[in-house]
Amino acid sequence: FRTFFSGGGFRQGGGGGFEEVLRQSAGGFATEEPPAQPVELTLEEVAHGARRTLRVEGGGHRQEIEVKIPAGVKEGARIRVPAAAGRGDLFLVVRILPHARFERQEDDLRTTFKVPLTTAILGGEAEVATLDGRVSIKVPPGTPAGRTFRVRGQGLPRRAGERGDLLASLAVDLPGHLDKRSRELFEQLRELGH
Repeated sequence: FRTFFSGGGFRQGGGGGFEEVLRQSAGGFATEEPPAQPVELTLEEVAHGARRTLRVEGGGHRQEIEVKIPAGVKEGARIRVPAAAGRGDLFLVVRILPHARFERQEDDLRTTFKVPLTTAILGGEAEVATLDGRVSIKVPPGTPAGRTFRVRGQGLPRRAGERGDLLASLAVDLPGHLDKRSRELFEQLRELGH
């Protein structure tokens, strides 16, 4: 039979059909696992859950099934889709797409945020992007580049009502051009041994 998604998240490969995986059982006999097909998710979908529409054809029947993918699902997780269109159960295997800003570490997320040199030296407020928007954090005076701030509860779902954390590493945005006055000030700092 042929199976495909409407609404994205699925790519048909090769000559079609599900990949069949054979493994050796404890008794040494080859057993066939249920067929599985990859479903691609963004980190935003992992954070909030997702739905996919699966259209199944077989035995003269056609059926559309809406599959609910739970929040917090991990890479490689298998999601069972009950029997449809006269066929046996289907399985989806989760593939999580790379994100431009965040990297997943279990239930935590890692990211980098930039602050001006003056904020790193004198301290101040900085904004950090999360999957749900932006949050403000306090940067202490004299914060070195690379320091990591832990933003509680801004990671991925861990269990009911709980989420992992966001680990945000500070990067210093150095000025690309200095005017005459700025250069004089930095020269004075150098003379003071800074």
